[in-house]
Amino acid sequence: MEVKNIAPEQLALLSQLEEFRKRHESKSEPSDWAIRMCQAIVEHSLGFTDRNQWTDLLKKQGETLFNFEWTEGSVSEHVIRWCKETGRDWRYSHLGELQVASGGEWRRIDYECGEHAQTRVFLAPKPLPEQELKALAQEPAIRLRNLLELGLPEHDVYLVHTTADVGWVPAAELTQLSDRGKEQFAELLDAKVSAVRSGPYGTELVLAGVDPQLLVQYDQAIADCARAESAMKMFM
Repeated sequence: MEVKNIAPEQLALLSQLEEFRKRHESKSEPSDWAIRMCQAIVEHSLGFTDRNQWTDLLKKQGETLFNFEWTEGSVSEHVIRWCKETGRDWRYSHLGELQVASGGEWRRIDYECGEHAQTRVFLAPKPLPEQELKALAQEPAIRLRNLLELGLPEHDVYLVHTTADVGWVPAAELTQLSDRGKEQFAELLDAKVSAVRSGPYGTELVLAGVDPQLLVQYDQAIADCARAESAMKMFM
């Protein structure tokens, strides 16, 4: 599959990251150092000149709790005092981070200093839940048409549905679809391939996010085409 509209700068970014990976794949640098180096490569590609520029943008996304004039004490002391005054619960996490109760969960506290000792205390941007990250990592958006462009075996590959019993629909004929056929079964071609597994008749491509009836209709179209070809041979 050809990816279009890719700027040279984007490819250059990937090239730099790949070069960095190759130079250090056999070494054992700390993960924090490696991630910071990757961040530095990306920030340079995006036009930032230092780390503070993009971390400041992240800080502006955080929900402000309060502002104070920092003349004495630590930020943690000011946060704890504010929590006591407003009836908020607070704690230190097992990593030693000060957290404040918000919306039924514990949120990390951060701060930024402005002019004349003015300090803004805010809730750090909420990270994506771990289970959602795992789901994104484990379920790449691979579509049936992507596999067709990569190439499917000519035999023993079948389409099945995640929830509906539509039998085993042969996939090999998909490569022979005309432009009209591709248009007619566009929704089927855009179906997400949620799994590739071994089945009783061969390899199964498990499709999700598509009406099961489309698979039934496609299976019927294959059968109709085969009958038509057989009939034509009788008169040739």
